[in-house]
Amino acid sequence: MHSSKRTEGSRPVSLRKSLLLLVLVCVGPALALIGFNIFENYLLFRSKINLETQRLAESMVADVDRELSGIESGLKVLASSEALANGDLQQFHKIAKAAVKTQIVYNYILTNEQGHQIINTLVPFGSELPKKGTPEQLRQVFSDRRPILTNYFIGPVTGKGAIAVGVPVLNDKGEVQYSLNIGLAPEKLADLLKRRPLPEGWLAALIDSSGTIVGRTLDEKQYIGTKAVGELLTNIATRRNGTIDTFTKEGIPVSTAFASSEQWGWSVAVGAPKALMEAQLKKAVLNAAILVSVVSLTGGWIALSIIRHLTQSVDALNRTALQIVQGKPVDLPQVGLLEADAIGQALVQASQLTSETHHRAYHDALTNLPNRPLFFEFLENSFARAQRSGETFSLLALDLDHFKDVNDRHGHAAGDALLKEVTNRIKGEIRAMDLAARIGGDEFAVLLMNSGTDAASDVAGRLCGSLAKPYNGCTVPVTASIGVVTWRPDISDSEKLRELADRALYRVKDNGRNSFMVAEF
Repeated sequence: MHSSKRTEGSRPVSLRKSLLLLVLVCVGPALALIGFNIFENYLLFRSKINLETQRLAESMVADVDRELSGIESGLKVLASSEALANGDLQQFHKIAKAAVKTQIVYNYILTNEQGHQIINTLVPFGSELPKKGTPEQLRQVFSDRRPILTNYFIGPVTGKGAIAVGVPVLNDKGEVQYSLNIGLAPEKLADLLKRRPLPEGWLAALIDSSGTIVGRTLDEKQYIGTKAVGELLTNIATRRNGTIDTFTKEGIPVSTAFASSEQWGWSVAVGAPKALMEAQLKKAVLNAAILVSVVSLTGGWIALSIIRHLTQSVDALNRTALQIVQGKPVDLPQVGLLEADAIGQALVQASQLTSETHHRAYHDALTNLPNRPLFFEFLENSFARAQRSGETFSLLALDLDHFKDVNDRHGHAAGDALLKEVTNRIKGEIRAMDLAARIGGDEFAVLLMNSGTDAASDVAGRLCGSLAKPYNGCTVPVTASIGVVTWRPDISDSEKLRELADRALYRVKDNGRNSFMVAEF
């Protein structure tokens, strides 16, 4: 019979402390995974907010570009009027004054190279007009011989804030004789921004090339004519678009996306309150605290149970603790420790949360196109926006013909390469504002924004032609069948829209493939 002696300097180990260490070892990985899950979910939510603010900023810039281009076109037509060419300024005054009623502008002004006003539709013809106050930018009309958009200024006649668009008026010698200008109230520009519905608390602002706010969706009267915040202006000066964290003029922290017009040099900034993201983070932390509390209480209960059951088996307990620390299978002879499974379940749950986070990734791994969940989310948003504003859009359901033969004949690697080339060809036939997605396998879908049936049919036709061209290294004649549907107010929901597109696609398949058909209602 052998007896063991305590080595010199060794100390007795407390059973309670050993069990506490055991619980911490078990709970630690769970806490790490939970913290990682919180952080990753927060990043995904923030990324989604940034994507939406960037999309809105670019859409609003496009709206402003279209409106200003329309004004420019109207000015050019008016600048070539017969009354102006004949020097009949009184008659031209009548024509211009009548034209104001059909525009969002509030007056027309005719100025000479010195900036003196010759005609202003706000006052009767022949009235004395200001010799000063015309924006210096309009002088560029005479030197550059092209349309000019001014920054914010105070109108010399109205004494109110305004912007102006000017176009050259040529005489019979081809010289710039006058600048024909319109005055536009900043409030009208704010109305352009408000056409796009914003979530509660979000803010959009239109900023001219000097950094002055000329349109705003909130408190426009207070802030129009003032400079935008410096950090935003610094970023606008160095890049065309982007996302930054900054503050509103009211001092509210926001995540801001901005986009600039290449034509006019103006920018739109859309800000989402950071409080929204902080609320999401607080919710995640609260849920994690509850989960941690459950895990910790379970671990404590397990520790107490072990203490009750290990009074006669201290050596077995030491071996068990050592096995857990070393990552070996746990062996608890004569110890009822089934409740420890709760900690394992907590680890499994945390791992599953992380796995689900990755599973919700928004893009297809092969083509880098948006995947089915993201596409359906965009489709649902487009449908809701169309119901609110009447802004039409079209859906294309696309299926490759004979793709299975490619895999059978050339192998799956060739099939993957062909899908990537299909992706490039689809992108080449649609606009930047449109959205293409891989729904699964050889199925694709395209969302055409601001597109009616005729435009959608034109795109579908081009896609059929492009996708039917030969593919490098592929002897199978791959083509595409496409179903086309355009939103109408009588379509009940987005699922019905998808169903109509699929029906049209099946009709193409039944009629020989390699073509497109418009959905029948």
